[in-house]
Amino acid sequence: NYKKTTDFISQFEEFCSSKESIQRLRSHVSYLSFINKWSFPVYYQIRFQEIAGQLESVLSSACEPAVQDDGRPCFKLKSFAVTWQCVRRCWEDGVFINPLIHRFWKLSVQVCLSFVVTR
Repeated sequence: NYKKTTDFISQFEEFCSSKESIQRLRSHVSYLSFINKWSFPVYYQIRFQEIAGQLESVLSSACEPAVQDDGRPCFKLKSFAVTWQCVRRCWEDGVFINPLIHRFWKLSVQVCLSFVVTR
């Protein structure tokens, strides 16, 4: 998990005695190799397919009434409810990661536009 890893690294950096030692850590070959192992495009593509796929299946079907889930806003149509869930999913802990903020923002806008265009 990227977030847990970056949290761990931040905590580890607190043990460094100066800004220079943090810079040495961050410029070390092992550190750079480890950081470069994260494949953000692949991660985003998986999340995109998950979120867009959920929305596409609902928007391509006939209008259905929404089912009230506990703790969620009450929408009259399922397409409204799923659109809202997809936008929220983009920003959930465990999905959103900072290096991909521009892509998740774009996906949020695309989700909203998909809803508007199909309705």
